Amino acid sequence: MDKRKEIKMNKPFKITSILIVMVIVLIIGLFWQRSIKVPEKLFKITINEINNELSEPSKKDIGYFISRLHYVADNYPKSIWADDAQRILADLYSGFDPERAIDEYQKIITQFPDSKIEEWTLKNCPPFVTFLSGINKMPAAAESQAQIAGIYYIVLKNYQKAIEESQKVIDFFPDVGPSDGAIFRLVIFRYHRIAKSYEKLGEIEKAIKTYQGVLDRFPDAEVTKIIRTKIEELKSKS
Repeated sequence: MDKRKEIKMNKPFKITSILIVMVIVLIIGLFWQRSIKVPEKLFKITINEINNELSEPSKKDIGYFISRLHYVADNYPKSIWADDAQRILADLYSGFDPERAIDEYQKIITQFPDSKIEEWTLKNCPPFVTFLSGINKMPAAAESQAQIAGIYYIVLKNYQKAIEESQKVIDFFPDVGPSDGAIFRLVIFRYHRIAKSYEKLGEIEKAIKTYQGVLDRFPDAEVTKIIRTKIEELKSKS
């Protein structure tokens, strides 16, 4: 067989191969486009509908929003919207099903450990606001842990669990200081919740010890004035 016949026979094969490659690339491109656009579009539409619902209540049931957010978080866990969808999902559950809300907040801690709080909000927030508030440095896992602690304290009245879960929040920030803004306030508030939980349990000495731990850890912080007052109030009860 001469070279011209060989080239003529191989030409359809080459064209077919090129077409197959093009189809594969097109399919991959469409899949990639879908994995990006579908969760983004659905998430933004859902958030807008939730905001409209807050201002002009309609007949939409909360389950409608929950199912859509579940779709984004469960089916597109690698998208940039999954962690935000999961956070809002947990917030919605906290309004009527605290036990389920705890489970959903726990997913943020385990599935999105590197996520920052409210990234979707930050994308639409002036940079100077996020810089001054310090919220752009807040790990979503720590904030979710704080929500869990709050549910145990406020809703479930399980003060022992509130103590345990609040301590986990504090443990997120071993090097926190007064200059850390929102994060420092979060840590101080968790100490306060631990002390209040001990007080609810009737363990006044442990509550005093908790507040004393704040004085020992942050001796120069302005909040120590309030903490000393709290200690004096507890001593008067003991």
